[in-house]
Amino acid sequence: MFLFFTNNNDLNYVIFLILCILSIFLIIYLCLFAISIMVFYRSFVRAKTFLKGKKSEKWQKYKNEIDQAWEKLDNLEKEDVYLNGYKNKKIHATFIKSNTGSKKVILFSHGWKNMGLNDYACAGMYYHEKGYNVLVVDHLAHGKSEGKYITFGLNDKENILKWVDYINNRFESNCEIYMHGLSMGSSTICYMAKYDMKNVKGIIADSGFMDGYELAKHIVSSRFKFLPSVILFNVRILCMLIAHFDIKKCNTKESLVNSKYPILFMHGDSDNFVPTIHSINSYEACTSEKSIVLFDRSAHIIACLMHKEKYQNTVLEFIEKH
Repeated sequence: MFLFFTNNNDLNYVIFLILCILSIFLIIYLCLFAISIMVFYRSFVRAKTFLKGKKSEKWQKYKNEIDQAWEKLDNLEKEDVYLNGYKNKKIHATFIKSNTGSKKVILFSHGWKNMGLNDYACAGMYYHEKGYNVLVVDHLAHGKSEGKYITFGLNDKENILKWVDYINNRFESNCEIYMHGLSMGSSTICYMAKYDMKNVKGIIADSGFMDGYELAKHIVSSRFKFLPSVILFNVRILCMLIAHFDIKKCNTKESLVNSKYPILFMHGDSDNFVPTIHSINSYEACTSEKSIVLFDRSAHIIACLMHKEKYQNTVLEFIEKH
């Protein structure tokens, strides 16, 4: 190939040009990889602290309401429960006993980078007021549960089965269990729809994703306009190498196709974080008894406060029906 060059200067120039181009590509990739590392740590590594309340702007309108809910929650008699969960990690839940002797138990499953009681204060306090028992779980790498890496609920499936067993043992199997999840917590309980779970009567899935990889693609693409596919590829590799899970396996479709329980899907129609299409696709995939409610002008998981009366009535009617 070097016959095309008339002298060494021409050859040296071409080699120099190739090295410059390769260096530019290497610098671009290293920059993208640095962004990928940042995305991985922000998305899949445990938060340093879990604080009461909601800090983002969309919640500020409801700050007083959330503060009042926390005040009520702080005054309730609560019991900390610990079990050995996935890979022998200690998992935590808060049990709030019914004040009416009810045998209904709500297993409440929180969202991403939150703690169970924080989401419960916003979206579940009416359960206790209705007289139900409530078990508010902390998923792996959240709240008081152990774990460093967040796996979009994939590694929490075994833990959900353990919490169901705990409830049945506590009530000597004389109970009716309903699972209520928000966002990632919704997807976590939808993973369970195909499993036989004693005394589980229904699932309430609020704003969950069906395909975790597609959700990650949506989030990365909305935040990074330059080569988001490269960033997402790197993030997936980091998840497999460091957190030991494959984000492409975070998909609830197969479980919903084989669902054994009635499911109520709920979602805000203005959700830009987990797009509404995820719940619509989940509803269409589900083969068990199902219903879906979309809340007008609602952003991500805000419907529990923005449409409080409709939200609570929808949930309670579903529970009373099943």
